[in-house]
Amino acid sequence: MRDNVSPGKKNVASAWFRVVEVALIFLFFSALVYGWMMARETQGRLVKLQQKVELAPYEMMQQSRAEALLREEQSSIDNVLALSVRPDNVGLFIADLESLAKRYGVSVNVPSIQENQRLNESGALIPWDGPYKEVKLSILASGEASNLMQFLHGLEYAPYAIRVSNWSFKVSANKMPVFAVPVGMPSEEKVGQSAAPRSVTTLEAQLILTVHNDEV
Repeated sequence: MRDNVSPGKKNVASAWFRVVEVALIFLFFSALVYGWMMARETQGRLVKLQQKVELAPYEMMQQSRAEALLREEQSSIDNVLALSVRPDNVGLFIADLESLAKRYGVSVNVPSIQENQRLNESGALIPWDGPYKEVKLSILASGEASNLMQFLHGLEYAPYAIRVSNWSFKVSANKMPVFAVPVGMPSEEKVGQSAAPRSVTTLEAQLILTVHNDEV
């Protein structure tokens, strides 16, 4: 049986078969490259996910530590605000100061009260712009040295946001004579006898009291 297909048609068919073959080979290798790229991308995602899983406990620990520090800082602020007083209630603090002095048997006087000024390096005044500010009180207390030390110790542990910035003691002799009458001496023979001078101890201190800043 004779083949009636012309040579020209055979060449065209052969060319089409080659085109299809090349296209199939190209698609096959393209699929291989695409699959390889997707595999690498998936592997990279898995590596990153594994790293996140490994770092998760450390990040949680860091977050817990940061939250604990934040709570501690907030607690410190709350304590300062709780121990501070209103500016118009400074008189109540002075009353408690006098009660504390009376408890330890000393007399106390507050000659000056003023806002504690803060200065920067150039000497300019730094305004108080936070929730609280400081007031500086100068005090003078006199009495026995041991009682004054107890009074000073009580100031540092008073239920106020207060600190003693500086303090000093001065000891001076009381030059006023103290007359004593010997026991059993007749009244007409009373003779003033001067006792030894008694020393007087004076405490000078500056207190820094934290008060609410009502100006903000």
